Amino acid sequence: MAVKTLRLLGARIGRAGSVASFWDREKDLLNELFGIFLAAETYKELGRLEEKTGEYRRRLRRFLNEFGFGRLAPPASSKGAAPRTLSQAMIRIDIMGKDLQSLYYFTVLSRDLKMRTGRKAAVDAVLAARNKNGGFGCGGRSHLMTTYHALSILDILSFRINEPERTHDYLLGRWKRCDYLEDVFYIVESLELLGGPLPPVERIVRHVESCQRKSGGFSRSRVIGIPTIEDTYYAVRLLRTCERRLRTKILA
Repeated sequence: MAVKTLRLLGARIGRAGSVASFWDREKDLLNELFGIFLAAETYKELGRLEEKTGEYRRRLRRFLNEFGFGRLAPPASSKGAAPRTLSQAMIRIDIMGKDLQSLYYFTVLSRDLKMRTGRKAAVDAVLAARNKNGGFGCGGRSHLMTTYHALSILDILSFRINEPERTHDYLLGRWKRCDYLEDVFYIVESLELLGGPLPPVERIVRHVESCQRKSGGFSRSRVIGIPTIEDTYYAVRLLRTCERRLRTKILA
């Protein structure tokens, strides 16, 4: 997220080779889906993902196999046995990621690494998590983070949901009782994905600015809290979104 934040700020990444080499030193982190996702995102932001595309494809496939991808396919001796496909793996990935996080990581990686994937399986998994109030979440309970991941996946897959106004209303309802910076992020960026109106942009800016600390970083709370890289990323991205809506510069 540090690299993403600097890119959003328009900063030049110094010693980019040193940043990239972190992943070469920390190979163990690349045995998990989240680690592969973070490494690919870092190389993408540095404009060097092509250097690692082949390796990360192999690692992603190895992860799927170790996770149990192989057990999803019928035995080779079965009549009409289907070949193993990434769409089969998606079902298992969705079960593993209770907030659709894992399916989100997988979808982003499949797009960026140009891997063939099962669009229908991914869309079906996301739509199965949609609730009556328009939000997304397991067990009939909607969550902002899950809703953001759901809409992000559908956006990547170029799928439009039916009755988007239900989801829009759910998000605006949550805005009225939203305290933490990550909640503001999930609400605003989800509304952006829906392409609908946002809450008053000036209020979003004020909320974000109230989370800034003397060090220049941002914390999750307006009242107390220490600044973190994650919250600073949320703040910078929100301010960039507000700049587009206001058509004026906010970040220097």
